[in-house]
Amino acid sequence: MKRQKDNLGTITLYELWIGTVFWNLVILAVGIWLVKDKFTFVMGLALGCVTAMVIAGHMASSISKMLSSNVNVPPKKGLPISSLIRYGIVALVLIVACFSPYADPIATFIGIISLKLSAYINPLIGRITGKVLGWSHEPSPEAIEGGELQREEEEKARMERESEQNNS
Repeated sequence: MKRQKDNLGTITLYELWIGTVFWNLVILAVGIWLVKDKFTFVMGLALGCVTAMVIAGHMASSISKMLSSNVNVPPKKGLPISSLIRYGIVALVLIVACFSPYADPIATFIGIISLKLSAYINPLIGRITGKVLGWSHEPSPEAIEGGELQREEEEKARMERESEQNNS
């Protein structure tokens, strides 16, 4: 029987993206009146928003890979590398914004930090999307069944290892 993948991570990612866009629109509505060069502010904020969304997608993908990887492989090896990749992306985008005449580096940084703000309001966005779009954070029966199958396979593998050790 083929197990179906659960979509909880995808829903959470979409909610983070919604929150990121929301915060960037709020920052844009307020900040557009406070800056002299509106074009570079908007471009920097857009660059930061896109970067935040890419980082959130990479984070979701990394976590999903680590959770679904082989039980015998410790996830500690891949997570630091994924974090370094995200830090490298942020550093590269900020360096590009610093040397670009079209993007404000401070607005870019604020756009990237909007991902943090989005994480703070994620429970609120989850309730709103649950009511408006019908998204649910409850695991599907297929995911629960898949988790039970995975636990049974892990238990079987553990018992085989123990029996091999006892026979040695």
